[in-house]
Amino acid sequence: MFKSLLLPFFIILLAGCQEEKPNSYSAYQSISCEYKEGFKKKYIFNKKNGYLYFYDPVSDDFFPLSKINEDGYYGEFFNEIYSTINKNKLKITILNYRSKSNNRYLKFEDVINLDSLILKRTYKDEKNKFVSLKAKCIWIDPREGIK
Repeated sequence: MFKSLLLPFFIILLAGCQEEKPNSYSAYQSISCEYKEGFKKKYIFNKKNGYLYFYDPVSDDFFPLSKINEDGYYGEFFNEIYSTINKNKLKITILNYRSKSNNRYLKFEDVINLDSLILKRTYKDEKNKFVSLKAKCIWIDPREGIK
């Protein structure tokens, strides 16, 4: 009798203490980060190398963001994006050529700690002042959006 009462208790306890785990689809994971200002950013990445992708629901396939550049659409009005994963941190470097800064582009660095789910964005603004922002992230399904 006592054992039959303990089993449901432990099942409920374990279910309530589960840590949020990443949703995976094949080699891809996705994370959504929201800044205090309400701005949201979604990243789909390869969990082994950190390369960024986008999902095409029509073909039900993932394509690298670099494919946009390889197909000849790259120009001064687009961003260049590079990403890697190292020690469970996803590092994303974005070069924004639409900026009117002194360097003719703005360089953003996003580092997402995949353990704490915190994004830190750093960059120098158009007045050459250092800016640092933080955002809270959640795991999402790479094919569906926010879970």
